[in-house]
Amino acid sequence: KKSNRDKKTPVWMTDYVTAAALNKSPKPYCICRYLIYETLKPAYQDYLKAFSAIIEPKTFLEASSDKRWIEAVKAEIQALEDNKTWELVTLPKGKTPIECK
Repeated sequence: KKSNRDKKTPVWMTDYVTAAALNKSPKPYCICRYLIYETLKPAYQDYLKAFSAIIEPKTFLEASSDKRWIEAVKAEIQALEDNKTWELVTLPKGKTPIECK
């Protein structure tokens, strides 16, 4: 038996930040330029938002050329220094840094 209840998207799923909300487009032909999400059914809104979401960089080169990521790294380093989690020092001669992901 099919339910007669109205289907609603959970509140926590409406909190996503999309390119439409930022008025920026990671792609030249973002669908957010042609649609108003609020006029669509909630399930279809969620489906379309996935296509216009901001895509995170996959390489260091991509991240290092994005000023949002540069600012995020600076803020993270500042937080680590403020909390005295670590201390930034010069690499000793003849030593190589530990790699991390």
